Amino acid sequence: KTTTFGKIISESLFNELHVRKFQVTDFRGQDAVSVNAKGEFHLTRNVEKLRDNIEATEYVVVGTYVKFEKDTVLINARIIDSETGAVAST
Repeated sequence: KTTTFGKIISESLFNELHVRKFQVTDFRGQDAVSVNAKGEFHLTRNVEKLRDNIEATEYVVVGTYVKFEKDTVLINARIIDSETGAVAST
């Protein structure tokens, strides 16, 4: 289940990788911009609206987090090879 915290961590990690000159690709882009009463959007989580083709990626960042009592959070993330599943970094 996606949460606000998960979205913030994801976007922050995306930004940090880009700042450090990693080549990053956002796969959530649509073929066109959607316009509705809530605004104009290019990114989507609607699978039906995603592009059919996404350029090949060498690595994928995946992760999880657990929220504990007293506002404590444990975050686990890793970079894995998209073809072999080998862990490149954690």
